[in-house]
Amino acid sequence: MSRRQRELPLAQGEAWEVDLRELPIPIRGELGLPRVLLGVVGGAVVGAEALSAGDEVDAPAILAKWTKAPAIGKPRRPERLRVRDRSLREALREWAAAQGIAITAARRLPEIDEAFRDLETFLTQAGFPGYAPRTPEQEAAVEAFFRAAAAFYEAAPWRWLTDSDPLALQWEGEPQPQYAAVMGAGGETYGLALYSSWEALQATYDLTTAEDEEDLRHVVETIESVAVTYEDLGSLLPAAMEEMQEHRWPLADPTAYPIALRSGPQAGELAPEELGPLTVALEAVQCFATQYSRRLRSRRRPLVQPMTIQTPKGPRGVTIRYPVGEEAD
Repeated sequence: MSRRQRELPLAQGEAWEVDLRELPIPIRGELGLPRVLLGVVGGAVVGAEALSAGDEVDAPAILAKWTKAPAIGKPRRPERLRVRDRSLREALREWAAAQGIAITAARRLPEIDEAFRDLETFLTQAGFPGYAPRTPEQEAAVEAFFRAAAAFYEAAPWRWLTDSDPLALQWEGEPQPQYAAVMGAGGETYGLALYSSWEALQATYDLTTAEDEEDLRHVVETIESVAVTYEDLGSLLPAAMEEMQEHRWPLADPTAYPIALRSGPQAGELAPEELGPLTVALEAVQCFATQYSRRLRSRRRPLVQPMTIQTPKGPRGVTIRYPVGEEAD
């Protein structure tokens, strides 16, 4: 264990449920079912590692990665791990002890059970994670989204921006801005999150200050945002592959199939008619980051850039401001 790893803050009272389970999706050319090592706290997934049936499970390395770059919240060590499988507990015991993390046996893992049921439903539904456009307008919206997502991935704005460097996006004709955070600087999850308000964005940074797991669950469920992340083509079902090939949607890379999701009370996938704001944000942020890459790299500030983005419904004006803080509103 490195000294830097041990210096991660300890989240007092936070317990992560951790388990290794099989996924209900056979991979062509492989024997056995793929597996996923899943970590959940307060109903939110902090880490998920997909593994082929024959892969060796390096649980300590995976958990170390989650603490340094969790899927939600800031880098941290949980106070405790709750693990049902004996062999997984033994594999983690030495690493956890070195981290100052308690590890306990658990007969039941209700949060893992719920998260895995959601994951099974998500993975086994027909056309995962397809967009199923039904009208010419929806087809145009999905194609524009794929083009913007491909350009964003190729521009790789995470080279200059982290998810701690939000940008304000002021839409023409709208009274309040939205806030965008670029994901990918940690080398784990790449994409862009778009928050409805400064308070919603700030709530994601404040997750580690939640007093208990119930408080954490409440915060997670009330954060309103939309986001695009990228998945490997190998994780898609045949129906999604056929849909993409039929419509000839562009990809920047075989590992960069864009999936648009909504968090908050109405969490789930975005429908084609809901992709517009995220599409404009993807294009605007990648244009901004590319144009000002040197200034972003050298932290020369501030920057304000009005621009017009062409969409299937016509031009959309937006002004990007960076940096932003509590005074933004």
